[in-house]
Amino acid sequence: NNFDYNGFSGLYRDRDDPLVRADVYFYLHDSTKVGKSFPQVFPTLKDNFHLGEARLPGGANSNIYHFSHAVVERYKRNYDINLTKGEAVNLELGGVNAWVRGTRHIGHFAKKVVWLRARQGRGSADVYGTGVKRTIWWYPDYDIYKYILWGSFGDIGGDGKLRPNFR
Repeated sequence: NNFDYNGFSGLYRDRDDPLVRADVYFYLHDSTKVGKSFPQVFPTLKDNFHLGEARLPGGANSNIYHFSHAVVERYKRNYDINLTKGEAVNLELGGVNAWVRGTRHIGHFAKKVVWLRARQGRGSADVYGTGVKRTIWWYPDYDIYKYILWGSFGDIGGDGKLRPNFR
């Protein structure tokens, strides 16, 4: 398991498939909800985008961002490694110069990084009915809400038992 990075690995493998190939990719994964303005925001994500560019929310971003096809070509098989949840979190939080067991942050492969507004806290809620509250983060440039199980994982999927991100 590579947590948030499995999609990068698959994207690189299928990058030239006509059903997959794009000039710009928007990376979004589970435990998110799009806001009312997202349908208007999405078509503009590629506006004024440069070859080799990545646009990342400032600070912690739960690996929610968008980047060009050239970034995929540059990262190659960088994400074909199994990371623990703690290692995946360290890679995200380490920023564009992060290096975890030979794996680099997506920003490392961009020729240009454009910083978007940082996410903003919006309280907490038990969004999956598991009895466990998740922290809610809002990404203003995308109008996306991310629900994070702070400090652990495992309330949904698998056996439903919580495990710490760091051991």
